[in-house]
Amino acid sequence: REHRLVMARKLGRPLVTIENVHHVDGDKLNNDPSNLTIVSNSEHQKLESHQTKSLLKEIARLKSILLLHNIPF
Repeated sequence: REHRLVMARKLGRPLVTIENVHHVDGDKLNNDPSNLTIVSNSEHQKLESHQTKSLLKEIARLKSILLLHNIPF
């Protein structure tokens, strides 16, 4: 995957399988080296879970705005 290749180039070495590359801003299409960091598997799961919860909250907030203004979704 592209983010792993970008991180390997950034580090100047191949990644090992236990290294997880995390997108700091949560945008999996943003493979800018400054947006990538290596984390442990457990840390990566926690970060992904937190980002998913935040995204679901934002979707609920936007849905309530649409309902308030009678805009179908």
